[in-house]
Order: sequence, then C-alpha cells, then structure tokens
Amino acid sequence: MKTKSGDVLTGLLVKQTDQEIVLKDAALKETHVPAADLEKMTPQTISAMPDGLLNDLTAQQAADLIGFLQTQK
Repeated sequence: MKTKSGDVLTGLLVKQTDQEIVLKDAALKETHVPAADLEKMTPQTISAMPDGLLNDLTAQQAADLIGFLQTQK
C-alpha cells in the first residue's frame, strides 16, 4: 500500500472500510491508515514465508507441521 505522502506499508489486510484501512505486520502490530490517505493498494505477488523455511525438515516433519497448523484458528 502506498499513501499520498509516499509511505509504503506492507502487511496483512485486517480491515477495509470507507473510513480506514488496517494492516497487521509480521510483529502483529496494527497500522491504521485513513482511506482518504490511500494512493494505491496492490496485493503482494510473493509469499511472506521466507524461502527455504522447510529445507531442514524431513517430509514427515513438514507434514506434521502442516497438520498442526491446520488445527489452529
């Protein structure tokens, strides 16, 4: 997202209304931006997950991790 003042913000879109846009970053910090300040909002084309994150896991460990994550809310 780019604001009219030139700031570039990234994060997970939590809320979007006519009044504001709320993003949550990797540290779980929420940033509230007035909708009137928005210049451009573009979805990211790459994953937020770092490359090679599962490289040190066996196939079974990766499957167990994915199974566990699917049980989380």
